[in-house]
Amino acid sequence: MPLILLTIWMGVYPNSFLDPMAPAVDKLVGDYQAALKLARTAALAP
Repeated sequence: MPLILLTIWMGVYPNSFLDPMAPAVDKLVGDYQAALKLARTAALAP
């Protein structure tokens, strides 16, 4: 029963779960983009 309630809560109020993760996700995306840029620069270097 608690799992069903948790699932319904996540469906109705997803921001209560997503907002705490936002800073970590933003950092992950930023690090990934920086790594891609670095890899492209390294691939173009002679």
